[in-house]
Amino acid sequence: MVVVAVLLSEETEKRLQALFQGEDLKLATDLLVSDCADNLPFRRGDTPSDLERIRYAVMKLSNGDLSKPDEAIQLSQIDWRDTLVLAGFGDDPRSHDEWWPEVEDSD
Repeated sequence: MVVVAVLLSEETEKRLQALFQGEDLKLATDLLVSDCADNLPFRRGDTPSDLERIRYAVMKLSNGDLSKPDEAIQLSQIDWRDTLVLAGFGDDPRSHDEWWPEVEDSD
């Protein structure tokens, strides 16, 4: 299967920039564009806006830790609905719209 990269929506970019800076921002962007895109189950042909809910869930679960988006993306590639539930976006299809990143210290 050929994976088609799906660019980020403007709103996704804003939230991503709130979580990551510099090289981490570039790496996180690349992860979302290439690995959280057309390769998710039943999401072929989705637009950047169509993928916002899943991508926000991945970002929320990462909490600004670059190792965690990869874990959340791997889960999404198996069943993205699990990612939505873990992030608290599972019950309401618009709940992600209100989410804004607040990075918490893990110490």
